[in-house]
Amino acid sequence: MRTAKKRKSRRRFERAALAVLAACVTGLYGLSLTTGFGQKADIPMEVLIARGLLPPALGDSDEERPQSSQLAQAFHGMGYDLTSVARGERVVPRLYLANLPSDLDDINDSTVRKALFLRTMLPLVLSMNETILADRKRLLAYAERTRAGLRVIPAERDWLNDLAQRYDVEDGDLFTLFQRVDAIPPSLALAQAAEESGWGTSRFAQEGNALFGQWTHKEDKGLIPTDRAPNAGFAVKSFASLAEAVRAYALNLNTHQAYQEFREARWTAREAGQPLDGLQLTDTLHRYSERGDDYVETLRKLIRQNGLAALDEARLGNRALGPSY
Repeated sequence: MRTAKKRKSRRRFERAALAVLAACVTGLYGLSLTTGFGQKADIPMEVLIARGLLPPALGDSDEERPQSSQLAQAFHGMGYDLTSVARGERVVPRLYLANLPSDLDDINDSTVRKALFLRTMLPLVLSMNETILADRKRLLAYAERTRAGLRVIPAERDWLNDLAQRYDVEDGDLFTLFQRVDAIPPSLALAQAAEESGWGTSRFAQEGNALFGQWTHKEDKGLIPTDRAPNAGFAVKSFASLAEAVRAYALNLNTHQAYQEFREARWTAREAGQPLDGLQLTDTLHRYSERGDDYVETLRKLIRQNGLAALDEARLGNRALGPSY
């Protein structure tokens, strides 16, 4: 009985894979899949630095981190504002910062502080999704060639094995892998980053780029909460950069057993040809926090009150704005 059910599930996967592959060809995944880091920049990084809009280096020390006023000026100079992006009038610049401004908490106007945080995080989230969807597209092509009985070269098998290992999938299970290699709606990622990091002002976000409250049992890999119980053995995991934190967050949602419900709901939406809805998918994350349903409701409020759903359709510009930090 269980075997028959598994076969039926795999047949559904094959049909869905073909459908999604056809959709790819016709533009369902109409994303730019090129990073363009070597292309000519619209506003080169050195110009921003020369104008005093960004520091000479975006490293780890406070002296090298941009101040909020500098970053706001840089965004303004690029014409980068969330209203235009939400309306589809502007693309998001490929400006990836290593750290958040150290003085975010000094901004008294919460609207200004939130907008700066969101504009910093959005390019990183979109870049993460771009990479994941490129892998998904390649996986689709692999599945189609395999189904057609075409020869698969060793390099492709090696790539598939590496992908399966990264997403913690055993025995080349394409169905499970396909459920896991998929994007996170920007509205959901931004809402969780805002909630878990206090809009970028928490000690964990400022000192360790810890945006999503992920834990580690290796204390040397994280920051210890001041209110941690004496016998507790966990720390809040820290990261070398914001981009690294965003990638770890996506991998967590895409692999951890606690978020199987999230992945199944996302897969159902894909099968139905529906866009991924961050607000709807919040219902599946009651296990992300000990607060359970209250946490889910907080995420829903953040998405609604800050107009984050409109950012699910945001797209990165085709040209790079300097190197990825």
